[in-house]
Amino acid sequence: MTVARFPGEGAVRFERRPVPALERGLVRVRAELVGLCGSDKRLLKDGARFVPGHEIVARVTDTGSATADVAPGDRVLVYIPLFCGRCRACLRQDTNRCLHLDSLVGWHADGGFREFLDLPPRNLIPVPDDVPSDVAVLALDTVGTAGHGLRMARRGLTADPDHVVVVGCGPLGVGAAAVSAHLFGCRVLAGDLSATRLAAATEVGAEPMPDDLPRNDHPLVVEASGSEAGRRLAWELVEPGGVLLLLGEGATDLSFPMGPRWRRTDMTMVRSFYFPLHEVDANWALLRSIGANLSRTLCVRTDFADLEQTYRTFGSGEQLKPLVRIPTSENGDPR
Repeated sequence: MTVARFPGEGAVRFERRPVPALERGLVRVRAELVGLCGSDKRLLKDGARFVPGHEIVARVTDTGSATADVAPGDRVLVYIPLFCGRCRACLRQDTNRCLHLDSLVGWHADGGFREFLDLPPRNLIPVPDDVPSDVAVLALDTVGTAGHGLRMARRGLTADPDHVVVVGCGPLGVGAAAVSAHLFGCRVLAGDLSATRLAAATEVGAEPMPDDLPRNDHPLVVEASGSEAGRRLAWELVEPGGVLLLLGEGATDLSFPMGPRWRRTDMTMVRSFYFPLHEVDANWALLRSIGANLSRTLCVRTDFADLEQTYRTFGSGEQLKPLVRIPTSENGDPR
């Protein structure tokens, strides 16, 4: 099979590897479609020890000796936290909060830019027949992560908000805008420095944030940029008693100036990670309502052979969410 490696310095290298024997208790899947998200951007420059690709739609090829709820031919999503399944968080299906979590598929274990992956059956999410693959992949980071964060934020509010502000309109921010509008049935204001990204947010029902948007006046503010400026703006916008939801990842530490504004701030700050398996059904329901429009707005299909150029185009902002096709022949080599 062919595997993509990221050595760093802006390069992608394809390697040929033999297909290994399937280990006992694991299920083998064949990657078919792999989405990119903002966290992927640094990999082209910095390199990766493991094979990247963490938003994966795959097809089951072999269940071996594993006891599994899937069968060969089934379409699945790969749930990336390699959770233990035994700790108290896992036993209540808060699998994203596993107390022994130290590996994520595509980050600390090989991801989707190789044809075959061997995984615990508990890390495979069956895809409903009525959800196409280019919509199903959004159930992971774009809608799954956004939906989980917004559900957590909702618990910090005394009532559903009459409007939501989203700072940063990458795929996660656009997903948060679409989920907010559907979940709360309210107005959504969105801001981004990129006109292309802002236009994507308006395609899913958001309004552009005005430059003179009042500070200290908004019940729920979602920070999806991960930038220092975005975090500072989001913090300035949230009203007393409101919720600041921090979804964005960034390269700098989170900090706030310890002045009167901070000392006199009464709010709930929420940081969330991915989503638990007990929210999967709710995420499918969201996708059946908003997924088709989200996919049309965000996604563009690209080919595995063009992976390096896809990363460059994605990094420049020309593409919002590439979905990389992993085509194969019968002997396991890309066509």
